[in-house]
Amino acid sequence: MRVGRKWSIAAAAFVVFVCAAYGASRYDVHRRKANLAKAVAAERALLGDRSRAMVTAMDDVVLEATKSPWAGDARSAELATPEERAALFKRTMLFVRAALPEVARLDAIGGAVRRSEKDTVALCLVKPPPSTAPDDVHAAATRYWLGGALFDDATHDVLPLNIVHKGLRPLSRAFAAELEEADDHLSLRRLEEEHAYRQPLAITLARTAADAELLVVVVDELPEGMAEPEVGKSLTASRRPAILPSIEDSPHYARVLVWSSERREIVLRVRTRVDAKTNPSSRRPVAVAEMHGCQAAVAARGL
Repeated sequence: MRVGRKWSIAAAAFVVFVCAAYGASRYDVHRRKANLAKAVAAERALLGDRSRAMVTAMDDVVLEATKSPWAGDARSAELATPEERAALFKRTMLFVRAALPEVARLDAIGGAVRRSEKDTVALCLVKPPPSTAPDDVHAAATRYWLGGALFDDATHDVLPLNIVHKGLRPLSRAFAAELEEADDHLSLRRLEEEHAYRQPLAITLARTAADAELLVVVVDELPEGMAEPEVGKSLTASRRPAILPSIEDSPHYARVLVWSSERREIVLRVRTRVDAKTNPSSRRPVAVAEMHGCQAAVAARGL
């Protein structure tokens, strides 16, 4: 009897210990989440109004571009003519481009933004071809080596959204959602490290970039008949190659959304079919992917 009683007491003590340890662990997670949220809120408050609006809105604008079915093309009243749109694209811009499946979920946006660079959409938004003729589009899309010094000079008022993400993603809605869902030490630790280990220079550059006047989001739909690739959760997806390079050469639909930090709203929404194969350029090399990017920009400019 005494042995049995001892075992019962020991078992009860063990249960109490486990419950206490679990409770302490949960309290620690809750405390750290609250501290991180407080630190993020304090940092967000230091931003200027325009930068804060950009960082707050950027994820929602990307998600808006992925909605299906397409809500239809739309524009602000002051963007009725190509001349008015030309004036719009003289402003400073943040730019991101990705295939539709890569940005259709909030937790996948970060990985897609990291893989996105300026391309011929950005180039032809600021330096469009004189006409929509294939040879003119080809010439405009291939006038500079992508990523080269002349290309960067031509698009100096266009910055990749990734610059903002590198320094200020912890202030984004996606980060807030991940923090809300974090319920274990490992998940929380990853978010704490992302917030704490940012380089001061990256934060400074991000704050400057977030002051841009426009956010341009380009989302490429998959070509007709193509099966949708598997896109995993953020940690897995961030290590996968971008989908966009595998579809750029194929005719497909592309969506362009422009958000204004002044208006705090989307001022332009366009969906267009890019196809440099049905009516190709006579120039060589063919540069189909580059022409497709330029065609999307031409449609956004209303040409």
